[in-house]
Amino acid sequence: MRKIIMVGDQEYELGTNGYTPIAYKQQFGKDYFQDLFSMLKNQSFMNEYVELAADFGKN
Repeated sequence: MRKIIMVGDQEYELGTNGYTPIAYKQQFGKDYFQDLFSMLKNQSFMNEYVELAADFGKN
């Protein structure tokens, strides 16, 4: 999978494949999927928090 993102005026091409989890483990010594799911869980929590904070601000 490939995706091009813009950061400021610069384009960056990001990519992932079946080797990504192996390279991640070699580079960081941690499990790729465990970290990925942890990030997704944290993002879900933050989305809920932002929604609650917005609702609280309306009252």
